[in-house]
Amino acid sequence: MTEDTPHYRRIALADDLHLTWDRHALTLATTRWDPGTFVYDIEYLTIEALPSRGGMKVVLGSRGAHHRFAVLRFELDDPAFRRFEAFLAPVIAYRDRLRTSLA
Repeated sequence: MTEDTPHYRRIALADDLHLTWDRHALTLATTRWDPGTFVYDIEYLTIEALPSRGGMKVVLGSRGAHHRFAVLRFELDDPAFRRFEAFLAPVIAYRDRLRTSLA
């Protein structure tokens, strides 16, 4: 399920894993880890994806001056990963436009 407007998107990647993009923030809501809601400023968002036996391992984090923090690791099967990539494409494009407009 997804819900979209120009700078607001929401997707359920699993029953317990939901992402929301609202302008400058990406929020991950889940019951997998405490406190359950994680907010990332898209300017500092880091995303890694590595192949795994069951699909793709995803690592979300926020870059700091010397290290990443608020790092979450989860695995997505291939269909969920494709939805995840499609969800993030406009987020990354928006972030890139922000970076060029601020430079």
